[in-house]
Amino acid sequence: MQDKKNYIRKRMVIRMVDYNLDSDEVVIVECEDIQSDSRERGNLVLTNKNIIWASKNIFGKIKQITKRNINDIKIYEGRAQAKLENGKLLIYFKNEQFAYYIYSRSKGKEIVNNINKILLDVNLNVDSRKALPGTEAIAGTIKSTLNVFKESLGKNKMISKKCESCGASLSGKKGETDKCPYCDSYITFE
Repeated sequence: MQDKKNYIRKRMVIRMVDYNLDSDEVVIVECEDIQSDSRERGNLVLTNKNIIWASKNIFGKIKQITKRNINDIKIYEGRAQAKLENGKLLIYFKNEQFAYYIYSRSKGKEIVNNINKILLDVNLNVDSRKALPGTEAIAGTIKSTLNVFKESLGKNKMISKKCESCGASLSGKKGETDKCPYCDSYITFE
């Protein structure tokens, strides 16, 4: 039993990496052993301030840490330009683009959602057309009410759904497939 505890402690020490975080910086999501677009293996870490790429050597040891400020991610129509596409996490910065092969779709979604959450909290004035707080809930209620009227009149049923790639709220007619205006993924309303 003691040997098992020692083994677990040793594995934890090996896995812990010093990312040289600022005193007010915290890790939000960490993806270990993924691959960059340059076929390099490493860890991708999202903090409240940076996206950190820790590349590894062939023995799995961290050889280089690169930090990119999260505020340098492009924003278009109130959404961060970070998306999942064909198993890749694509992040568009102001001066460069990066792709990471994410093997866990849920981890990729978590990164995209948290990037949007952080940037919307940090960049409140990015889009002057941004709605007032609570407007989305009111609009959803009105939309639901209109959908009830349409159904009672025999119109096609409208479906609300979140985009699986970027998390945007979308709506469409039941059975139709549409393209997300934010990340160009195709969504089927079922």
